[in-house]
Order: sequence, then C-alpha cells, then structure tokens
Amino acid sequence: MGTAPQEVRINVASFNGGYASYAPQKAWSRRMLRDVICVSLAGRAAEALVFGPDAATTGAEADRKQATANAIAYVRHHGFGSRVSRTDVTTQQDEDINTDVQPTNAEAEALMCAEAERATALLRTHGDAFRALVQELLTTGTVPAAEFAKVTGIAVTAAAPHAPSGPEPWHARWSAFAGDGA
Repeated sequence: MGTAPQEVRINVASFNGGYASYAPQKAWSRRMLRDVICVSLAGRAAEALVFGPDAATTGAEADRKQATANAIAYVRHHGFGSRVSRTDVTTQQDEDINTDVQPTNAEAEALMCAEAERATALLRTHGDAFRALVQELLTTGTVPAAEFAKVTGIAVTAAAPHAPSGPEPWHARWSAFAGDGA
C-alpha cells in the first residue's frame, strides 16, 4: 500500500489470530481499495505458499469476508466496476438503486482472484522481507510502523494521519491540474 501498517501483530502464546492495522482514510481510490483487498487475501496466500494449498487453514476466513465485502462495494457501490449505477439489494420501494446484482457477482469474483494472485506474487517477490517479518512476529509478537522498514528492508513511509495527500497524491495532482505547480 506504499505505507507501513500502524502495527502488525500475532498472538505468540496461542498463534490464535493476528492483524495488520492501517491509518483510517476519508476517501478511497480504486488503487487503494484493490490494495486493501490484496492485503486481506495475503494471509491465505502466505499459508498456501509456505504450507501448500491443502494445508491452508480457516484462519483467513474473516479476512476473506472483508475482502469480499470490499470487492462487492468496489463493483456495486463505488462505481469502480463496469456499471455506473449503484447496485444493491433493497426492501425499500423508494430506494433508487439498481437491484440486479447477479451480473456483478462475476466481476467481484474476478477482482478477488486477481488480487489473490497479486498477493501471492508479492509474497514471492518479497520473500526475504516476508520471512523476516514472520520471524520478528514469532520473536516479539508485534511490529510497529516505526520498525516495519527496518525489519522487512522494504522502504515505506509511515502513515501520516490527515496528511494532505495520503496514499494517493491528490493534493499534488490538484495543484498541478490547477496550475499551482506545487
């Protein structure tokens, strides 16, 4: 995602769960949402890469659920798929939305598959960083944002809450568009 997670943590006592937390955003771009989906699918991809697909566990269920919700929102709600209309199910007669959700299922699934493949490719590309991160988590249980680049060797910026551009350089792009040159 271009920025270090605020924290990466596992429960070293039981190995029951873990998480990576990121700075909240006020707006999400297409790229940011795809990155979030990719990150959500990385746990399962890591299990399959390390242990083999048949030894992957149910531990990634909540992450897959979140990735699915984000993929559905990407396609149906945010207009980032092939449809312009907001698409959803409703029981409200006065809700002005496209209720034909069936055609969007394949598009959301294709997005999920593409991001799962990207997660696997990123883990392979950054295998040394992945192994170093896991080893640090096994040793300490947590990797805060300030330590992420040192542990992984991946140069990232610390997430700055309320930064003018955030993960997307919106401020710089507006300035360039407006002719400010900043």
